[in-house]
Amino acid sequence: MVDVESIVGVVISDSAARELVSALDMLDRLAARIGQRLSPQMALIRRELLTCTSRVGTSADTRTERVVGASVAQFEASVDSLTAAEQLGITRDGVAWHCRRGGFGEGRASKVGGRWFIDTEALAKFRENRGHAQEA
Repeated sequence: MVDVESIVGVVISDSAARELVSALDMLDRLAARIGQRLSPQMALIRRELLTCTSRVGTSADTRTERVVGASVAQFEASVDSLTAAEQLGITRDGVAWHCRRGGFGEGRASKVGGRWFIDTEALAKFRENRGHAQEA
């Protein structure tokens, strides 16, 4: 099993995320002994890892081999919802709303591990159509 796999961003297994949270907790305790703290960025990473691992439902399949085995190639021409939001000038929730309603086209947005990935071609077409609609 692969614990960490590069895509557009990173997909990490629950066990690897929990291990990283434990390591960051240990680092934080060691730093506290000498009057230091985790950097704000490291504290944010810890919180996000902890949030992701605590959101997993008992029926969810979050194994990385599921994502990796589902053909990593499908993600090569995709961007995540945060990148799409930046490109469209809307919020990530707005992108998720369009994804759920098929706004990028049937099968052009996929949700993996709680995160939306949008086909770059579909995103460009959506952005173009949105620009024409705003001009009208």
